[in-house]
Amino acid sequence: MQNKLLAVALTGVSSLAISVAAQAQSLDYTQYEAMFGEPVTTSALGIPQRASEAPSTMTIITQDEIRRSGVKDIPELLARVGGVDMQRGAIQDFDIGIRGYNQPGSSRLLVMINGRQIYVDHLAYTVWEALPVNMADIRQIEIVKGPSTALFGFNAVSGVINIITFNPLTDEVNAATASVGNNSRRDFSMSTTAKLSDWAGVRISAGYMSADGFNAEEPLLETSAVFNDPKRRFLTVDGLVQVAPSFQVGLEGSYADADTLRRTTGNTVGTPWWKIRSVKGSFAWENGWGTTKGQFYTNANDSFNSSRLLSQGNVNMVGQLEHVFRLGSAHAFRTALEARRTDLTVRRTDTLTTLNYDFAYDLGAVSGSWNWQVSDTVSWSLGARLDHISSERDGYLRAAPRPFEDADFSRSRTVYSYNATASWQATPVSTVRLTHGRGIQYPNLVGLSFGQTGTTGHGNPNLRPSVVNNYELSYTHRLEALAASFTGALFHTVTDDVFGAAGIGGTKVVPTATTPVTFRISDNFGSSSVNGLELAAKGEITGGFTWGMNYTWLDVNDNFTIHRSARGLTGFDTGFFPSLTTPRHTGNVNLGWAGGPWETDIYVSYVGASQQFTSNTTLVDVSDRVGVGGRVAYKLTENVTLEASAINLNQKSVLISPPRRVDRQVFGSVSVRW
Repeated sequence: MQNKLLAVALTGVSSLAISVAAQAQSLDYTQYEAMFGEPVTTSALGIPQRASEAPSTMTIITQDEIRRSGVKDIPELLARVGGVDMQRGAIQDFDIGIRGYNQPGSSRLLVMINGRQIYVDHLAYTVWEALPVNMADIRQIEIVKGPSTALFGFNAVSGVINIITFNPLTDEVNAATASVGNNSRRDFSMSTTAKLSDWAGVRISAGYMSADGFNAEEPLLETSAVFNDPKRRFLTVDGLVQVAPSFQVGLEGSYADADTLRRTTGNTVGTPWWKIRSVKGSFAWENGWGTTKGQFYTNANDSFNSSRLLSQGNVNMVGQLEHVFRLGSAHAFRTALEARRTDLTVRRTDTLTTLNYDFAYDLGAVSGSWNWQVSDTVSWSLGARLDHISSERDGYLRAAPRPFEDADFSRSRTVYSYNATASWQATPVSTVRLTHGRGIQYPNLVGLSFGQTGTTGHGNPNLRPSVVNNYELSYTHRLEALAASFTGALFHTVTDDVFGAAGIGGTKVVPTATTPVTFRISDNFGSSSVNGLELAAKGEITGGFTWGMNYTWLDVNDNFTIHRSARGLTGFDTGFFPSLTTPRHTGNVNLGWAGGPWETDIYVSYVGASQQFTSNTTLVDVSDRVGVGGRVAYKLTENVTLEASAINLNQKSVLISPPRRVDRQVFGSVSVRW
């Protein structure tokens, strides 16, 4: 397969970078926050905006909120945001969904660090246990709700998590934290920035975690290799150089590996070992026509199964180029090009070769957005994106009979997505927004290509992308006299052409000279919709108090073409029934206080009852639950802070999702800043 699209995009990026020696500065978040009076973002349209004015519903978690959360894992922090659902079945086994549809190996969520995709393409889920970032590195986390493919890129279906780290040129972060907890958990993290001169800076971040795993109950899902010693470690180096007043370049590299017990797509349990590496180069150039930015990165993701005999290697190369410009004071535009090449290599390391094959796809995309300030109180934004994807497969084919040949996997598709928002500032402190978004969920590489001897499960090259449409009305209001804010949203989301994992969703009968063979294949199996309501408020009270609360109601309706016992099974065929697995009611309340050297924060969460799969055909009841967590911190000196924190403090253990109950977690930490 030729890499023409990728070559053209990267040549353009490279030639522009070296031919221009033309002030490009990274966004000064502190300055804009002071100007706007709330956190700001440039992620959606490329221009600074309040989160309340972004074209998609967005929540921003600030560094102060991160620091006072007391959690050690980013998914636990995200679960406190309204509309965000967390599944957790082991000490490092996390899945995050937005507005329902969460499942093992959740593939509807785009996760990025500084604009670089983190989720692994071949399985299309995020390996949360291997994120190469510490809590102290993070300036803010942007949670975008609803399909946003046109604005943020590939597979931004139910939403986006964009983690923004501190800038080594403009921010100073020097911190180290050591913590111990039950289950023999040990965490160590270190983050430091260094100004090499007025025009160059570097950020170095490293982390390590080890634990014994949860042991409150026996696993609900049996596995022959229950892993009781999860580990995680990573190193990230991020540098920025101000080459000229108007030209900036960056280079970043990271390495992470993780051993853990994890439930993946298809509701199978294993103990995978992940090795994830990345390298990214970027530039920003302010010129007479606007601001031009580009980045090229490669993610190399290697995973090994429990026996370490089967490996899946995924290399993802991405080139992105964008230009942001204005026409007058009322119109802002962003144009962008993207090219990516994704390769999957499946290998056995013993004498068996029944899984050895290669699968790849090339993607080229063009996108653009337009923001029009119609009047002082009315604005309009529109984003659109066109993707062209082509794929091929090469390698071992199962012995005949087989459902597909290599030639069947040579496919191409062109898909489109868009986002439109009309915003009305009803008063100086209140805004009403009407939004519509169309997003595309492309099948993962395994779901398209998987196939081996000895099983009737198989991928399907004819699998169609899911199309997600969202219709939403939202309202925000700032109560400045009370230092408080309120947000509310009503939405209706429809997903068409829902598809399953490898070997899930459909069948294909292959004739033989004797008895026909029926293969279970990945397939599209219907549609699903959700109606939802989100309410959230937060603020400050005289005396050093802060507070926040949110509530989410979701009503999911499935219209699938396969149901219970569709092929003579005793349970369900798909392992995916969001109308059953999505809690209808969730809510969070927090109260904090700071005075002198002390800080205290209490968090209470509620998650309604649901059912969760323990296999593709078996469900288990999960009761509604209330969780209490908190943090107490004492600033011993100007640079040293002692902290005690807890999650699930009110009960010994709780079932969130299989395979294991989640223990009460208690931590003691010491942090040093310099």
